[in-house]
Amino acid sequence: MRRTITSLSSLILSIILLIVGNAYLMTLLGLRLSMEDFDPGIIGWILAFYSIGFVAGTLYAGRIIEKVGHIRAFAVFAAVLAASTLIYPMAIDTWLWGFLRAIGGFVMAGLMIVMESWFSSKADNRNRASLFAIYQVIFFLSTPAVRC
Repeated sequence: MRRTITSLSSLILSIILLIVGNAYLMTLLGLRLSMEDFDPGIIGWILAFYSIGFVAGTLYAGRIIEKVGHIRAFAVFAAVLAASTLIYPMAIDTWLWGFLRAIGGFVMAGLMIVMESWFSSKADNRNRASLFAIYQVIFFLSTPAVRC
């Protein structure tokens, strides 16, 4: 078990960084839109596009992963997420930010699928439950770290 966790250490670190970074971004975008005096209803819609993109990602990202493979899909999803995050400060536009939130949700779902399937591929029947328990603990402990 220890050997398996060691082999997944870079994946575990990437999960932590991804979840913490995403939580900071969600908080930052809401505050920034509020500072720009956007209507709270508009802010809610812009931030809700993330969930819409995430649902679309759960439906379609698996097909992308099947076509190009896990490693390439992970690289592309991570690059698109990074690029979309860097576009936010360039223009404060309702439609652009809504589109970027949808793209971010889509690729985040793709990244989650890739990471969970990597965990699954390393697991066998003896340690599957333990590995996914570790994954869930890491995932949920990463999010509140931002709120403290």
